Order: sequence, then structure tokens, then C-alpha cells
Amino acid sequence: MGKGLVKKFHLGIDAFTQKNIDENLIKKVLLDLPKLMEMKTLTKPIVCKGKTLSGYTGFIIIEESHIAIHHFSSQYRIWIDTLSCKSFDKNSVIDYLKKELGIKYARYF
Repeated sequence: MGKGLVKKFHLGIDAFTQKNIDENLIKKVLLDLPKLMEMKTLTKPIVCKGKTLSGYTGFIIIEESHIAIHHFSSQYRIWIDTLSCKSFDKNSVIDYLKKELGIKYARYF
């Protein structure tokens, strides 16, 4: 396997962003990630606006599992979960998310 490939098939990110995150950006990321990870989507992205806490939750089902994003705009906080039955290059995913979402601090697991 190449450098950076995740053998455990899971990447979780707990992060703070510097960008204003909206529904369109979350949809874009949910459409871009499966392509970057070389995986097929089974659904279109589903994004819901929070009613109690400001922010969005979005997910997309991929043939290999799922990708989910939870964002709380008042805290500039975002959680991203990528779970797959197929290995993927975690460094490419992290680099993409840092750029697209303006991540300034993150914990990866």
C-alpha cells in the first residue's frame, strides 16, 4: 500500500474552522470526498440545518460505507467521520479538508 493509506479504514476528525460553513460547502465536500477516495456514491448528499444549535449535519452513503459531517457554526467546530471497507489515502483527505474547510486546529483519530 502507498504512503498514507489507512489500513484500519476509518478517519475521524475533530476540528475548529476559520471559515463560515454553509449547506452548499458541506454538499460540495460530501460530493468531492468520494471521488478523492476513489469510491462510489449510493446517495446524493443529505444536509440538514440544526434547529437548536446553529450549524449543519450532512452525510452521504458510499458503496464502501459512509461519510458524515457535523458542524456547529457558533463554535466554529466541525466533526468529520469517514468510514470505509476500502483503504484510502488519509493524507489526501486531510489536505483537502484543511483547504476546503479552513481547518486551523484538528485532532485526527
